[in-house]
Amino acid sequence: MTVSIIIPTYNGSNKICNILHSLEKQTVKPDEIIVVVDGSTDNTMEVLTKTVFNLPQLKIIEQSNKGRAAVRNRGASEAGGEILIFLDDDMIAYPNLVEEHLNFHTDHVASVCVGILIPNDTITETDYGRYRVWLNDQWNKQIDISEDIVLLEYPYICAANFSLHKTQFINIGCFDERLNDAEDYDLAVRFKNEKTKIFINKKSIVINNDADAILNCTNTIKRQRQYKFYHQKLIEIKPEIHKGGMREVVLPNIFKTFIYKSIFCNRWMIDAVDKERLLFLPEKIRFKIYDAVITANGVLFPNIVKL
Repeated sequence: MTVSIIIPTYNGSNKICNILHSLEKQTVKPDEIIVVVDGSTDNTMEVLTKTVFNLPQLKIIEQSNKGRAAVRNRGASEAGGEILIFLDDDMIAYPNLVEEHLNFHTDHVASVCVGILIPNDTITETDYGRYRVWLNDQWNKQIDISEDIVLLEYPYICAANFSLHKTQFINIGCFDERLNDAEDYDLAVRFKNEKTKIFINKKSIVINNDADAILNCTNTIKRQRQYKFYHQKLIEIKPEIHKGGMREVVLPNIFKTFIYKSIFCNRWMIDAVDKERLLFLPEKIRFKIYDAVITANGVLFPNIVKL
């Protein structure tokens, strides 16, 4: 099988080289690597053209800014490989990443392979970073740890690290270009609705190297608010498949609503997390509070506290 790697980038001059250098070290070389520069206003193109990569299969495409879904679709349309591997520009690939994606598709015909993301080691230098690692571990505990490849019962695709046959991607209609977020979740729901199997492959690993974007409570809340906006948009434009779905926000009961609003929906609590004012509390309690602050301000009641 031939394979094309697709990497979208927007103002990624400070990180795009990291993912490309990691792809130089692959145990199995991809047939092509396509970087699509989505109307960047920084010096991304200059960095890409002046940096020497040991990647003879590298192809760089520049286009006007059209958003995350459209830029990934552009890469797919230009790809010549039978297998498409989608990565983000703020990742670092394990050396066997391509090999593991290809091994999966050899054994699992017409299925979607979702790799995993692990935090950069530097993330644990702060308490909030340690919380993010704990949160990632909690999520991983939901997956059967006895198997390397696990069939998912719920719709999930992470666009930062997944692969599928190009024909599958084209036939499903690609990413919905009306979305600038939640486009991978929408794709996962469409695949689940047509009975396509989606697997987590624990051997297909990338390191999330964009710690600065999430390494405080305020930025995480901003991202959660963005996620909520686009998940609501999904319900509005595609109610037939997203209304009542797992990502539709359901408010808690009256008592919990009071607790969230009165205790966690305030600037002081957000600052307390960002400025590490809660270190006197046991870690387990502290992290539960971080969870509550993010859920309250990012998901349940995003309009109370201005950031």
